[in-house]
Amino acid sequence: FMKSDHYVIGYDFSLSKNARIKLEAYYQSLFDIPVDANPSSYSALNQGANFYFFFPDELKSEGTGENYGVELTLERFLEKGFYYLFTASLFESNYTASDGNTYNTAFNGNYNFTGLVGYESDLFLKKEQKGKWVFTSNARFTLNGGQRYTPYNLELSKIASTGIFDENRTFEAQFDDYWRFDIRLGLKRNGKKVTHELDAELQNITGRNNVFTI
Repeated sequence: FMKSDHYVIGYDFSLSKNARIKLEAYYQSLFDIPVDANPSSYSALNQGANFYFFFPDELKSEGTGENYGVELTLERFLEKGFYYLFTASLFESNYTASDGNTYNTAFNGNYNFTGLVGYESDLFLKKEQKGKWVFTSNARFTLNGGQRYTPYNLELSKIASTGIFDENRTFEAQFDDYWRFDIRLGLKRNGKKVTHELDAELQNITGRNNVFTI
C-alpha cells in the first residue's frame, strides 16, 4: 500500500461570535508509491488527472512524493440569514519517479481560491408561506491554477506520424487558469424528518471555456 506522513500547524482566531479566520501550513510526505519498474517518469500519483489511463507492464513500490503549502480561510457562520466562506491556498505538489528525476504532479496548479456568499430569508415570500419555506440564494466563485500536462515531442511525433509525449518535460507545461462563477436560487422547507429543496442554478455564467485536457 501507498503510505504517507502528514504534518500540520494551524492558527484559528475568532473575529466575532459568528466569524473566524484560520491559517494552516502543511507538509505531506508520500512513499512506497507505485512507479515503473524500468526507468521512466510514470507514477501512480498522477492517475485520475484526466481520461488518459496508462499502466506500465511492471510496477515497483519505490516512488516518493510530497505536497506542502499554506491555506487561509475566512468564514462567517449563518446569522440573520447571511453567511460566507473564502479560502485561498498556495501549494507545491511533486514526485520522484523511477528515473530518479523529480517532476510536478498533474495536480500541481500552485494556487486556488474559492469564495461563497449566501443569504437565506422568508422576506420575499407570501405571508402564508413565511415560517414554512425559506428563500435561499448564493454566489460561488472558483479560481485554480491550470492543470499540468506533458507537451508533445514535435520532432518525434512528425517522424512517427502520431503524438509522442516529451518525457523530459513531464508535467512541465500548464493550461490557463481555471475559473468559473455560479449563482443559485431556491426554496427550502425543513420538516421534522425530511427537508425539501427546489433550486435553480446557473453555472459558469460568464461562459468561460476552461481547458480540461489536450
